[in-house]
Order: sequence, then C-alpha cells, then structure tokens
Amino acid sequence: MTWPIDGNDDSRNSAQSDLEKNSVHQLASSFRKMCVSKSQVVLDEEFEDPNQMKIRCPCGSSSQTEPIIQCEDRRCRAWQHVDCVIIPEKPVEGVAQQNTPETFYCELCRLSCADPFWEMIDNPLYPVKFGFTSAPADGINIEQRIEKTFQLGRASRYLLAKQEYDLQAWCMLLNDKVQFRMQWPQNVDLQVNGVPVNCIDRSGSQLLGANGRDDGAIITRCFRDGINKISLTGCDDRAFCVGVRLVERRTIQQVLNMIPKEADGEIYEDALARICRCIGGRTTTENADNDCDLEAVVADFVPVNLRCPWQCPICLNNYSLEHLIIDPYFNWVTSQMQTCGELVTEIEVKPDGSWRAKAEGDLRQWHLPH
Repeated sequence: MTWPIDGNDDSRNSAQSDLEKNSVHQLASSFRKMCVSKSQVVLDEEFEDPNQMKIRCPCGSSSQTEPIIQCEDRRCRAWQHVDCVIIPEKPVEGVAQQNTPETFYCELCRLSCADPFWEMIDNPLYPVKFGFTSAPADGINIEQRIEKTFQLGRASRYLLAKQEYDLQAWCMLLNDKVQFRMQWPQNVDLQVNGVPVNCIDRSGSQLLGANGRDDGAIITRCFRDGINKISLTGCDDRAFCVGVRLVERRTIQQVLNMIPKEADGEIYEDALARICRCIGGRTTTENADNDCDLEAVVADFVPVNLRCPWQCPICLNNYSLEHLIIDPYFNWVTSQMQTCGELVTEIEVKPDGSWRAKAEGDLRQWHLPH
C-alpha cells in the first residue's frame, strides 16, 4: 500500500512562527472512530415532564405537540422538531419523514466542531431556519430570504472591544452529509445593518464537495449599539439555518492542546496491529466493512489544516477535531524522516508494518517496526 505525504520545499521552508513549527512537528495523527448510538426520538404521546425539556428548534417554536429528537452531545441535550431538522434528500409530497440518523447533533454542537480556532462565547442570534420566498422564472433554484434582528448585552459588548473577540455570522446546511462544517447557500447575499458582507471564497453557483468548507463571516465592523439587523438571501432549494455568535480566537497551541497526547491514547503495539490489518491482514468480511481502522495519516513535518472537515482516505467518512488521536506508529515513521535531509512525498508499507520511502538514500531501505 502506498501513502502520499503532502509536503514540498515551500511548505517545509516557509516562514512560520516557532510555535507553529514546534506544534506541527508534534502532530502525527489518525482519526478516532466516532461512537455511534441511535438518536433518541420521542413522539408527542411519549413526552416526559415538559418542565425538564429544553426545546431549541431553528423554527423558533417550543411546541411539544409533534415528534422531537435530542442532540447527542451530553453538554447540550437540546430537543428539536424532527420535521424541522431531519430533511430528506428527496422529499416526497404528502409522505412524513420518519428515518432518523444514527447520531444527531444540533446546529450549535455541529458548529462548535466545525472550526476549533473559534470558541463560542455567546449567541446573540440562535439558529434560525430560512424561509422560501419565490422561484425564479427558470424554475431552477428557489430564492430564500431571512431578516432578523439581534443585540448584544453589556458583557458581550465589553468583550467585543478586545482584539481576540469577534462577532461572526454563520450558516449551515441542515441535512449536510458532512456534519461538522459551515456552508452558505448558492448566490448568497449577506448584509448587516445595510452593509454588504463577503461570506464565501468560491463562485456563487459552485457547490461544496465532501472536503470543502465555508467559513463564518466576521461582522464586527458592521455592529452597532442597540438593535442590529441581518439579512441573507440565496438562490438554493436546500434547507439552511443561520445565526450570529460572539467568538474568541484560539491560538494553534490551544487547539493542539485539545488533542489527546500520545501517552493518553493508543499504544504502539495497537497502532501497529491496526496498520497491519489495514494493509493486508484482514479477512474478506473485514475488508468489506466500510468502518475502517486506519482513518488518516499525516507527516509531522507537514503543516496540518486543523479545521474541519477531515476525510478518511479509505472509508471517506468525515471527522472533527475531537476525534483526533496521536498515531504512535506513524509518529515513529515521520521521526525517521526528519533527519534524512531529503524531500519525502510518498512511503510504502507492508502488511507486517515494514516501511520505506520512495526516495533515494537510507530511507529507500525497508525499515522493520521496532
């Protein structure tokens, strides 16, 4: 099996801060499998004590007269209406949607995993679902528009005056197969207090791929004391929600500190066994399982994009920062590369864990696992 290592002279020799160099050199990571459990869905006749339930739905209603679903995050556990947040890819008119996902996270919990470099401090505008307005003459895309107001409390305004805090508008596709990312609708037009705000770096009609991601729009410069108005228009027939949050910027070291250390994660013997299973030691049944053991590999001298989504090159599943662990096997491999003085872009690995670099010099020889 061959692994590509995305590195080049520019990336190795680029001017980075000492902090980034040291931090990235510590990082050789694989993705931890996401724990899967059936989402809890409650029908209207099964409601428990209504005083104990926190319903926070992007439709804005706290009604308990229809089926609801609960967020998996133990720190959240918010309930939402099934029909509002579980959107079928191809809805059938007159047919109720009952297929619930194995795991369900609300928009705020998905958002917190989408970009670890921003920590949510406050939500001046909680997630609000878009409303359809009209269809264009060609009938291809449906226009969606939303207008909402929000204001910040005294404590939030005080924080916003500091350099490390910002006000961010964000948008998310409700039924996105890649859960942990932001995404704006096609041909989006965002304005805050009448000031146009650029929110995407791609073509207005271009769709995101499985590894694409949009960023939140920083609207700090548009904010004013009192009531603020945000308006968003897009030509898209998919279901989106939008919100505004006060965020604090994290440093790269703070983000790296969120990843478990090697000593707290997988031991080397387990990592080696996992590598051997993935390379060729599996049975036919195990190889047919999409939930692969090897999630991803990264050279520790290559700058790593710590923002979501990360996609496993084998099973193509996407993961967030909290599912990262240090891979001791690949950490050992990349530690050998740092002293070779050569540019290594690819390695080969045998089923017994032996490896060699596709390059000239000592790393061209097969190295046995220690």
